[in-house]
Amino acid sequence: METFPLLRLPAVPLRKVVKELNFILLALCSEKMGRVVASMRFKTSVFSINHTAVEQSISVSFKTLNLQWNFVVSSDASEYNYKYTFEGQIIKFNIIRLHWRNFTINSLCDSPTANTVEHFLRKTFVCENIDYKIDGEGCLNIENYVLEKVNKDPNCKSLSLGTIKNVQMNNSSRPKPTTQQIKEEHLEFVFRNLVDRIELIVVGDPGKKFRYYHRITQKNVTVRTPKHWFTFKNLIGARCESLILSRNERASHCNLNAEQLNNYLKRWIDGKQPDILYLYVELQWYPQKTKTWGQLTAGIELLDFDEKRNDENYGGPSLVNMRMNNDKLKFWDIRATDGTMSCIGCEGTTFLLKTRIEKK
Repeated sequence: METFPLLRLPAVPLRKVVKELNFILLALCSEKMGRVVASMRFKTSVFSINHTAVEQSISVSFKTLNLQWNFVVSSDASEYNYKYTFEGQIIKFNIIRLHWRNFTINSLCDSPTANTVEHFLRKTFVCENIDYKIDGEGCLNIENYVLEKVNKDPNCKSLSLGTIKNVQMNNSSRPKPTTQQIKEEHLEFVFRNLVDRIELIVVGDPGKKFRYYHRITQKNVTVRTPKHWFTFKNLIGARCESLILSRNERASHCNLNAEQLNNYLKRWIDGKQPDILYLYVELQWYPQKTKTWGQLTAGIELLDFDEKRNDENYGGPSLVNMRMNNDKLKFWDIRATDGTMSCIGCEGTTFLLKTRIEKK
């Protein structure tokens, strides 16, 4: 079989050809080819670093290519058929699944290998909006990792704490997604030390006894296990621009009641909740039932929702997309005493508040 002199191509056609190939594997062919791919500055759409009990991996996606690089426990290092030297460090790996644009690579689960692979990907590609996923079992020193790794990464977009594991149940043929426990001290440490520009996603369950008595300062927070610990004081004390109280499992709804949400809306109207742009809550009750709706909106003037407003002026997800995805979602306008407009929406057991941002 004849070889193709790829590196002899001029710059423009070379880029076009490389872009159509699996340029990650191409970069692993040789150090010279790696430098050529790096010079093309391909930008990732997803870059996720996972250090949890369920998964040790780095996931990378581009517009036309998806890679999951797993770090697995293996007693036989000889089973890794490929090796690549990057800045003096050897990476041994196997291509486990290769299906056109989606492929998986396995390497040994050890810190030097994982660090070298991450460094190779960061140096070879433009890696932005990086997501970290950690828990106490997969990341042995969470405190140091958050302070020295996550907080100091200028490209970090989010940190997920905790994980969900598929557990085989005796009475079912299918495994059930089950929220894993996280230590109370880990969640408190992250709340108090994660820099506020990084989105925090609380996936794990800190347990029934956990309470957080300090102000939540991160601008974007999602809590998927709020049932036992997230209180009304946490809600009104939060300095979040976006706060999502969702659930991993059916029984893990938020425990806020209609009177508390009514109090929160009145506080927003009076200017006492100036930071919030988007609030989304999954509840244990139906907001639009006659009794709860009366409690939720008592003393609040509801206005007809103005659909002509510019959707981009609102904080949080697009109103247009939300209504397209759920035609049962209903909105009403409310006005603060300073004239600021927000809309509230309800459907099923969900409630949301979106504040309109006036452009200056």
